[in-house]
Amino acid sequence: MLPLVVGALVAVLPAPAGLTADAWRYFAVFLAVIVSLITEPVPGAAAGLIGITITA
Repeated sequence: MLPLVVGALVAVLPAPAGLTADAWRYFAVFLAVIVSLITEPVPGAAAGLIGITITA
């Protein structure tokens, strides 16, 4: 649950100056995957595949 909250929170924040909205969303997904790898709500490989699937 924590990775989803972190990813959604970062995604809804406005993008910093000099960064496109798409890049900011990719960062949100990246951060959610990292938090997922740390907290391990799912196995690491599944977390990576979920992150890739979301960005595709």
